[in-house]
Amino acid sequence: MKSPGLLFSMLVLAASAAIAQPWPTKPITIVIPQQAGSNSDGVIRPMGPLLQEILGQPIVFENRPGANGMIGAEYVARAKPDGYTLLLGASSVLVANAGLYKKVPYDPIKDFQPVAGVGRTSMMLVARSDFPAKTIDELVHYVKSAAKPVNVAYGSSTAQIAIALFSSSAGVRVNPIPYKGTPQLLTDLFGGVVQVGVVDVASAGAHLKSGRLVGLAITDAQRAASAPEVATLAERYPNATLISWTGLVAPKGTPPDVVDKIYQAVKVASADPEVNKRYATANITPSLLSPQELAKTLRDDLPRWEALMRAAGIERE
Repeated sequence: MKSPGLLFSMLVLAASAAIAQPWPTKPITIVIPQQAGSNSDGVIRPMGPLLQEILGQPIVFENRPGANGMIGAEYVARAKPDGYTLLLGASSVLVANAGLYKKVPYDPIKDFQPVAGVGRTSMMLVARSDFPAKTIDELVHYVKSAAKPVNVAYGSSTAQIAIALFSSSAGVRVNPIPYKGTPQLLTDLFGGVVQVGVVDVASAGAHLKSGRLVGLAITDAQRAASAPEVATLAERYPNATLISWTGLVAPKGTPPDVVDKIYQAVKVASADPEVNKRYATANITPSLLSPQELAKTLRDDLPRWEALMRAAGIERE
């Protein structure tokens, strides 16, 4: 039988060895708080193989959709801050929700540690190719002359704000229809259940090329390279812009050296030609941000989006 002193020494040595082990030593889970097939999936999944190679551990992608991304975000906010559970947080989840809801189960500043900005996009008003309106002016005319409010579907908080931006800018009233995500929205749009939808540019890309959808306007300050024929909302209504970003965040308290390791891995992956090729195919604009740059973007956008929502007449639910 081992003596108590020897047993204690063995435990100390084992604990010391565990502490000395470099991070990571087990699989890393990246929670995507949207449905599979969403733009967020397209932003992070192409990086998976490279991140796994660089960090030396499996990268597990887990979709946890629901409540405009709040279910997945809360899950990560409450996770252990050890770098093994990350959130692919979009501005819809970390910025828009704070202004849309009275009760949000996480604080975007206090509960998360920014790790790396990954991509950016803007929203696009789209309709089926047989819809009467083909431009933003024609849409405004159609909405104003319709006997009842036109249904406009959205699948994210950012898209909801984009609808409000369009309504307030054009001085029209529409009927916003919420969806759990873009995939189901597009299914119903193609099926004629709704007339107009607001989706991210990346999700619209392939359908614009196939001719199934027509782009009416985008909310970026300039036209998208993937759809130069679609005018910006700001061309008709100055300052009517809304840009969405996506980035990795970790639970607050995650060690700085772990945060830096993840950022450095994302930095290498984001420069990979194959990743960028897949981004171009999916109409995703890469946008690498350091932890400090992502933190500043988050701090700056919270009050700006809040003001936009209040000006558009959106009250907290």
